[in-house]
Amino acid sequence: IKILSGVHVHDGGSIEIDGKPVSFASPAQSRDAGVAVVYQDLSLVESLTGADNLLLGREPKTRLGFLKKRQLVAQAEAFLKSQNIPLDARAMVGSLPFAYRQMTEIAKALMGDVRLLILDEPTSALTDDEEKILFEAIRAVAARGVG
Repeated sequence: IKILSGVHVHDGGSIEIDGKPVSFASPAQSRDAGVAVVYQDLSLVESLTGADNLLLGREPKTRLGFLKKRQLVAQAEAFLKSQNIPLDARAMVGSLPFAYRQMTEIAKALMGDVRLLILDEPTSALTDDEEKILFEAIRAVAARGVG
């Protein structure tokens, strides 16, 4: 996982994505190639909403640098709807069950042009019901052509 995500440089063998050899010297190169990784330890800010987390670092702002909160929420809701991900963009992430936090992390990873999504032990801490919810979201992602 760390080699595919560009954290470590591979020193042997070969890696192919869509039949083409690839090599990543940094996480930025991996992201630019369409690789997204969701690690077992989530990187969400629990005191923010789902929308805030999805667009963290990419928030829409006015010319003066003020946050366009309505636009941020609208963008997040439109994205979640387009991906068939059943999340409330306005909910505080810290108040969500773990499966929904994980779905938020997956949605965050999918915000770019993702061709390959790698999930590190996505069901390790989930109940059976939460697993079902998560796998429904993963099937929706796979249906859009993400490997």
